[in-house]
Amino acid sequence: MSYYGAMGWISLTISVVVIGLALWALIAAAFRSSSDFVYAGTTKTRWLVGLIASLLVSLNGFAYNIPLMFGWLLSIAAIVAPIYYLGPVRSRMPQKRGRRGGQRSQRGGW
Repeated sequence: MSYYGAMGWISLTISVVVIGLALWALIAAAFRSSSDFVYAGTTKTRWLVGLIASLLVSLNGFAYNIPLMFGWLLSIAAIVAPIYYLGPVRSRMPQKRGRRGGQRSQRGGW
């Protein structure tokens, strides 16, 4: 395999990982309630718009390949936004509980 072939596969792998990360963050934000975002000091709409933009910039190479002005800067922002949402922003929100509300089962256990 040539150098350019290997770099092509590495670039494709990184692109797929970034798209998956942006999609994961977008789905996680969509299923959160709006009141959870108050704890993080922001709004749900702001994060949904930002994560959708991140996903669109990430998909640019696959779907439509439009030359973007300052494309390298947008690509960095498309990587940082989902990571920042999944890290510090989501950790400031209240933890989601299961169906039972975090209580132990009445059937056996400790």
